[in-house]
Amino acid sequence: MKYFKCFTFLYFLIAPSNAFLKPIPTSNTRSKIMTNLQIDNEMPSFIAQKIYKEFSSYGSPWSFTKFVEELNSKGIEGITFISQDNNIKGLVAIDNHHNTNEYDLQNMHNVKIVPDLVDNVLHKLDLQHITYDFIDTTTNNGLFSFIPGFIQFFFIFYLISSLFSLISSRGGGGGFMNTMNPMDIVKGKHTDVNTEKIDVKFDDVAGCDEAKNELVEVVDFLKNPEKYESAGAKIPRGILLEGPPGTGKTLLAQAVAGESGVSFLYASSSQFIEMFVGVGASRVRELFKKAKEKTPCVIFLDELDAVGRQRGTGLAGGNDEREQTLNEILTNMDGFEKNEGIVIIAATNRADILDSALTRPGRFDRKVVVGLPDKEGRREILDIHFRNKILRNSTYLDNIAKLTNGFSGADLSNLANEAAILSVRANNTNITTQNMYDAFEKMTIGLPANKDTRPKEIINMISYHEMGHAIITYLFSDMFELQAVTINANKNGAGGYTLFTPKDKYESYPTKKYILSNIMIALGGRAAEYILQSNTTFYNNKYVDMNVFQNLNDLYVTTGASNDLKQANSLARRYVSLFGMGKNIALYDSANTGQPFLGRNLATNNDKLSEYSKESIDKEIENIVSFCYYQAVNILLQNRKQMFKLVKKLNKEKTIYKQDFDGMDIKFN
Repeated sequence: MKYFKCFTFLYFLIAPSNAFLKPIPTSNTRSKIMTNLQIDNEMPSFIAQKIYKEFSSYGSPWSFTKFVEELNSKGIEGITFISQDNNIKGLVAIDNHHNTNEYDLQNMHNVKIVPDLVDNVLHKLDLQHITYDFIDTTTNNGLFSFIPGFIQFFFIFYLISSLFSLISSRGGGGGFMNTMNPMDIVKGKHTDVNTEKIDVKFDDVAGCDEAKNELVEVVDFLKNPEKYESAGAKIPRGILLEGPPGTGKTLLAQAVAGESGVSFLYASSSQFIEMFVGVGASRVRELFKKAKEKTPCVIFLDELDAVGRQRGTGLAGGNDEREQTLNEILTNMDGFEKNEGIVIIAATNRADILDSALTRPGRFDRKVVVGLPDKEGRREILDIHFRNKILRNSTYLDNIAKLTNGFSGADLSNLANEAAILSVRANNTNITTQNMYDAFEKMTIGLPANKDTRPKEIINMISYHEMGHAIITYLFSDMFELQAVTINANKNGAGGYTLFTPKDKYESYPTKKYILSNIMIALGGRAAEYILQSNTTFYNNKYVDMNVFQNLNDLYVTTGASNDLKQANSLARRYVSLFGMGKNIALYDSANTGQPFLGRNLATNNDKLSEYSKESIDKEIENIVSFCYYQAVNILLQNRKQMFKLVKKLNKEKTIYKQDFDGMDIKFN
């Protein structure tokens, strides 16, 4: 069989393409031709060879009229149509004027034919039952005619080989030619963590004391089960860590692995989902099977929302691979068979979309919120990340902790690393307060611009804009603490910025006054631009503004306040529809409470406001923003002299601080 395949391969490689009869049917005669070819047993194959090799020695050529006459008088025995590049060029008619059973070249007559007449000729041949066939005389070398087909075959072979190699490598096997177990693909992707090599302890976790205490208790339960069993207590089956990204959920799990001293299995929830149906459920079964063999054991499932999303929603319908995997997790966590000695820790930042069957007690007995750290928590986290770094003044960490409101533990870790890099870049032997401040600016605002090519009038306008924010912030010193004002440009497009922090008591429980003050601060930049253009005369010798732009005010305010307006409107919307601080406390928009996602919010209709209520909300938002804007203008007008002095100082020094505002007698009566 191998020799036959080899011979066939060589034959197709070296044989001329013209040696093969190729039917070249037209669209409306395909069925007729194929039927005729199937019953053709009379036409000898050597005719094609003679037609191709001895074309010049045919008998006398016929005109098309002569051909029709012979056809009508039944003087034609067979016909071969000649094509080239898939187009009919003519035909060879074989007459029946021969005395023997053998054909002679003198019995073959070349006939030129118009392609449009081919269908009529074929119809006539079918009626008279005259045999015909087709031959392609395109002159191609056998090798070149073979190459396209060979390339296609090789490409398909390569794709199939790559697919099997991929499956084999995922299953832990070798290449395509190696022996592969098809069931290897269901093997789990979990990691059996060597807890002796984990150097993270609970002392390395800060800023989330409540969450840490919950896990410390679980570790103590695993180490000393008798103490709890004697009191009739049972170990929690599952602990769900939920909170924003970067708050330390995975770090807490690493601390459990480093402190517990028991077997620890780690798996990312996204690894359960594959393109093959049933693979995810099989991997879940294998994971729990391995955990049972290693009891007591801790399983950590990271990014649980990848597989634990609310069932019955999403684009894949109500029965997809993810749901099968989730059902298997539910069964193994708390099904008919009990899993004693196995604790499951899961982390997610989207607890709102998890399936209710997954989060119920019995599966996750404890739900621990790992939120953003407060000021004291940020100070403790900074101590951890700066403990192996040399600081010129460690007391400045208190200011950094106050400055970094809203930072997560991961953000603070990045800030410490950026400060260390900046100190090395400046050839400092230790980290200065300026390095920390520059690192904060780099993370929040962006990279500072190396060159400032802005015109003086633009810089002056930016100074007024930022001073509008700063003066209103300084006025509300009971709620905010002004840090700095700068007009140094950065690569993110900001011409400058005003840095301030809220007082501690307003971080967790903002008041109505606090939110309105925030809106006024946001609109202070636009208000300052209005005052600037009101005190500046603009001349144009070609036209007068009021003649061209009739009834339009504030023609010289800029787009610099676009982000401020976005922030002000966002605060005003939450003020009305989320916090219920507007005139009508009933204007509560439940759709505002969660982010749109392919989860529970998709399955329920949260839009319960009428069109009238929506219109009322929009109207009240408009009133709030307008009120805050005009109040911001009034505040700046009353402190106009102070603003002019501070703008002049800011233009000169580029950056000024809170102490520059002290003694300016900024007030509003």
